[in-house]
Amino acid sequence: MRFVYLDVDGVLNRHRKMSNGYCGIEARPVARFNRLLKKFPDLHIVVSSAWRYMILGKDMTIRGFEEMLCTHGVDCFGRVFGHTCPDENFWPANPSKEDYADLTVRVRQIAEHVAEHAPLKYVVFDDLPLPMRAPFVHIDGTQGLQNEDVVLAMAYLKDENLVLPTLFDSSS
Repeated sequence: MRFVYLDVDGVLNRHRKMSNGYCGIEARPVARFNRLLKKFPDLHIVVSSAWRYMILGKDMTIRGFEEMLCTHGVDCFGRVFGHTCPDENFWPANPSKEDYADLTVRVRQIAEHVAEHAPLKYVVFDDLPLPMRAPFVHIDGTQGLQNEDVVLAMAYLKDENLVLPTLFDSSS
């Protein structure tokens, strides 16, 4: 099984707010994402986005989240595997402003999920400048997922010889 760790805002949209103040899911990035899902039938989605709090907060189930994505055009029926753990799992008892902004938290959440589930291959889509090495695809959040992002993800997901000694960028 392969995983795509999916941030939603800035990946499946361009951070453009609708009249209700929320960012939705946009057709063009979804069409690009669907190309990746079609190419790899064993690719499953792990929600690493803040949108996972809809599941963590019990406002919806994983299945409900999957159906929401499907109603917005994502071809993911039966392919939402789960989500990463809450940010709070990596924060101290009394988090500071810096703790809330710590980008290594998302990297550690993904690393923990990878260690627990041992996917054959995985890729990470996020518009935040995460301190990660490959297989991280840094998305321009003002543009959403682009064709070149999908091509890079495909390369990460198909390369059987890719060795990833650590998730963290050596500069962190």
